[in-house]
Amino acid sequence: MKIDITLKITPKMVKDAQGNEKKALVGHLGTHFDVMDKEFPLDYTERKAVVFDVSHVKDREIDISDVAIDQVEKEMFVAFYTGFIETVGYGTKEYFSKHPQLSNELLEELLKRNISMIGIDFTGVRRGKEHTPMDQHCANHDVFIIENMPVSRLKRKILGKIYDFSYKGASVCVDYLYPSPPILQKSKENIELRKYYKLRRRIGFLFCHLGGLKFYLKLVDKIANKSKETGFYGVPSAISYEREVFEKEMFEDIIKVDFCGYRFKAPANYDHYLKNLYGDYMEIPPLEKRELHVAYKITF
Repeated sequence: MKIDITLKITPKMVKDAQGNEKKALVGHLGTHFDVMDKEFPLDYTERKAVVFDVSHVKDREIDISDVAIDQVEKEMFVAFYTGFIETVGYGTKEYFSKHPQLSNELLEELLKRNISMIGIDFTGVRRGKEHTPMDQHCANHDVFIIENMPVSRLKRKILGKIYDFSYKGASVCVDYLYPSPPILQKSKENIELRKYYKLRRRIGFLFCHLGGLKFYLKLVDKIANKSKETGFYGVPSAISYEREVFEKEMFEDIIKVDFCGYRFKAPANYDHYLKNLYGDYMEIPPLEKRELHVAYKITF
């Protein structure tokens, strides 16, 4: 599975960056790494990785004690999530002057463990005059630093996989515990539906004994109700967590649209939202591919 974790650069971000950082004037922009005076090995493009959430660290350097250092293995890609690029915004003066730092002790420990790359969601592992010398020091140990990397995208990808798995787990548990009368009735006439529903209920039996309905629903609820400010909003559903998470601007410009004789509020760019979720949403699927939706009321 390949995940794009590069930063999307807008004209405004370029202007802001070039006004606040001299290096940005010569193309030192967005997600990048500097090879310094070394060569970047092509086999580094495929590596095992670990992401450390250090967003809780404030007003001090990120140190060894802030991460599970024993998880770091030889040749790994080690990424750090601080949330700084989302909170401050790429290109601002604060982004270049007050960004987080990895402590020298942590950096030396990573080099000692012979990793291959370091990924950060800010502009450098060290600030000011220490920035370039540390980049060179790491390159001398065949370690390259990927800067301005929106690590949150990788984190959202992982959360999305957990959410989708948990939602499907809860769904098959419901099929096993609370079989739908309409589907049971319809399956008497449809052999394929009967086979499919029987399979879902068998899988549901397994999931009920590997966690249970409450377990999967709690996971879904925990992920869907995360309230940390990230610059993204979402409406997670059974379709896909990842495909329903957008930059918050998507939901800020609201219009009214007509639907079946009624007017509803919707995002101004609803076409992008719907295409991302369904593809060609204006084309009605053939009868055999249409889904049967059933409402459940569950009481614990």
